Formats: sequence, structure tokens, C-alpha cells
Amino acid sequence: MYNYYVPIFPKVPHADLAEGIGEIRTLFAGRNPAAQSLQEADISDSSLIDEVEHSGFVDQLYAKP
Repeated sequence: MYNYYVPIFPKVPHADLAEGIGEIRTLFAGRNPAAQSLQEADISDSSLIDEVEHSGFVDQLYAKP
């Protein structure tokens, strides 16, 4: 199972909102016009994932014995 799923899932799961950010802007702009200027960083915080990655924990998980 490991060999099947490893290539499918990203090693570090960063959110990718690039394709959907326009839809998010449109959805919220009806209630708040300022939402038209929303950027990915305004609604997504990857600092926790970045910290876990930089700590070396992810590499330890994927290290082969």
C-alpha cells in the first residue's frame, strides 16, 4: 500500500488555491466588495506546515530504514 500511495500524495501538503481564488473572491464580494482584492496569503497560512518541513520531521517520516 505504501508504494501505491506515496507517489499520489505530496510529501508536504501545501494548499494550492491558485485555481479557486477567483471563485472565492466572487463568492465573498457579494457581501463585502473588498473581497475582490483577496490573495491566497489572506486566507491561507502555511506557517505551520513550513515549520514542520523545516524542522526535518517530514524527511524523518520518509527516511528508509
